[in-house]
Amino acid sequence: MNALFAQTWPWEQAPAALDAICREAGLFAKGQELPAPPANLGEQRIYWLEEALRQVGIEFEPVETSFPEVRSLLVGCAPAVLNLNRNGESGLLCVLKNKRRKVCVLGPNLQRHWFSLDQVEEAFCHPHQQQREPLLETLLDSATLHGRRRARARRAILKEWLGSVAVPGCWILRPTPAASFWHQLLRARVPTQTLTLIALQGVQSLVFVLSWWIIGRGALQGELRPGWLVAWGLAIATLIPLQVLIAWIEARLSVRAGGLLKRRLLQGAMNLSPDEVRHHGSGIQLSKVLESQAVEQLALTGGFLAIAAWIDLGLATFVLSSASSQHALLLVVWLLPTLWWAQRAYRTRSRWTRSRMTMTHELIENMVGHRTRLAQLPADRWHQEEDRSLERTMRDAGHMDRAAIAFRLLVPHGFTLLALVSMIPLLRGSPDLAQVAVTVGGILFAVQALSRLTSTTSQLSGAAISWQQVAGLFRAAARTESADPGAVTTVAPATAPSTPKILEIREASYRHAGRHQPVLREISATVNEGDRILLEGESGGGKSTLASLLVGLRPLSSGLLLLRGMDRQTVGPQNWRRRVVGVPQFHDNHVMSGTLAFNLLLGRNWPPTPQDLHEAETVCQELGLGPLLDRMPARLNQWVGETGWQLSHGERSRLFLARGLLQVPEVLVLDETFAALDPSNLVRAMQSVLDRTKALVVIAHP
Repeated sequence: MNALFAQTWPWEQAPAALDAICREAGLFAKGQELPAPPANLGEQRIYWLEEALRQVGIEFEPVETSFPEVRSLLVGCAPAVLNLNRNGESGLLCVLKNKRRKVCVLGPNLQRHWFSLDQVEEAFCHPHQQQREPLLETLLDSATLHGRRRARARRAILKEWLGSVAVPGCWILRPTPAASFWHQLLRARVPTQTLTLIALQGVQSLVFVLSWWIIGRGALQGELRPGWLVAWGLAIATLIPLQVLIAWIEARLSVRAGGLLKRRLLQGAMNLSPDEVRHHGSGIQLSKVLESQAVEQLALTGGFLAIAAWIDLGLATFVLSSASSQHALLLVVWLLPTLWWAQRAYRTRSRWTRSRMTMTHELIENMVGHRTRLAQLPADRWHQEEDRSLERTMRDAGHMDRAAIAFRLLVPHGFTLLALVSMIPLLRGSPDLAQVAVTVGGILFAVQALSRLTSTTSQLSGAAISWQQVAGLFRAAARTESADPGAVTTVAPATAPSTPKILEIREASYRHAGRHQPVLREISATVNEGDRILLEGESGGGKSTLASLLVGLRPLSSGLLLLRGMDRQTVGPQNWRRRVVGVPQFHDNHVMSGTLAFNLLLGRNWPPTPQDLHEAETVCQELGLGPLLDRMPARLNQWVGETGWQLSHGERSRLFLARGLLQVPEVLVLDETFAALDPSNLVRAMQSVLDRTKALVVIAHP
């Protein structure tokens, strides 16, 4: 263990350690590097490291696991940084990669060192098990256990004793979804494995052609020697491991590329602004989710099959050219009408996809307003819109099916007919049987390749059409708002300046996208520590829009908004929302399907510490949710949401309020949060809010 601790980096060298491991692990793109750290980071080093790495497109994700799961974490966490603690001294262990039961560590001398997984696990868990070591050793000595049996018994007893102990101190390093997608693919070795797949597919096709050349040569010569039969059998047998290997590589590529694509699209969905989400509606968003699945499935599956189809077409052309150049030329020329039919099938499928997405959107929107429709329309008009959408979709589906059937049937069978007709001159007189056999074999091979090509073209066209619907999400993932790492530490909770001015807005205006008139025009205000501000106004006057500007959900169209004297770009969106917290209106807030503790502590680190759970229960008691907790069998661990414990309107409002308070903000913005509370609960909630907030902005109707 001493040798392992000798390879740790002091916390003072944390920026250098992160820079070194990112370079060795290939996380940096060409020309990237960490910015120089400011002097005396102190307790703010984690804040600085998170923002500095985010600037270069790397996530610095803290992970906490239970004691029994530490080994599983260490097996798959690389590249990562571990906090090792021994005798009150802590240091950083840079885990570069894993190999079976070995762990590669990057030392301060920038040399790689290999240690066993048991050594790393022992050092990482040392602070949690050192107090139990004397009792454990005594117990093992009394059982007279030695060697491997002693080690297994020791590990099993520690897992039993420390089963519920949380083990923090691990940070996983990986590219952010907003980083260059090509760089992510390179790091996941997707291009390399794709080239390997193409090479193996070519070898498989060559072996297949070679096997039939061997058996055909012997048959045409009228003599099948045992050696040729053995060679044919070996060639056929070789196809089996090749097919297994190709299938294995295809599966790995699908998992890796599909996982990266899903992360990218999820990040893009999270980066959408509230206005973008509201503008499209729930039906369009649901359609995009469905299309994102189609992109992954059709593109990857169709791409692999297309590779095999084009390789087979190339080999078929070579085989035909060796026997009859006119048939090889016919195959090349036949690809021109094939492309025309493919384009026609693509257009009809694109038209059907638009109709289907429109129908989905209209169906969802009509379901939302179904009660209003029942009340306002006569019964014979309830489903007129759905009938028109369905009729349009079915008509476009018919056009698509006819085009697809024509494409898949005419391409291979049309070539078969033309190729057989063109063989008539070869059969006149005394034909060369070898030439005829090779030509027929080449034609059949080409027909098989064309059939596969038509199938894959349909899948790839579906993926291309689906991509048009989700490309906006893919591009939205690249929207990054990184903070200045040096500025982040100045707004961190432990070192917030003592100036009473927290928020300042100067001549701010906001205009919705696509509108000419601003909702808010040249607003100036200041929020100081201790302020209790009530904002009143008529509906549609821009109160909620102002609240979204203050909490950082929307950018200003013009003007300036400062937190502790720094703008949002300098502070960074995450740190801004950490310090200025909003509790939106009831219809914009949600109870997630999960435990009550999860819903309360959404704005804090997860999993929660005992102190977090204690504070959550204290806030619930202050807001009058104590009787609710008493009724819940599992209290904070009770499942709530769609399939769990159902909360009343007032209980939901207080849950949303508790969620905001538990983030310990510097400024709390409440948007009509007290509207659903009765007078007694309103008094309790207001008192808790006043006691727990530095500055408060309350939006209410007059």
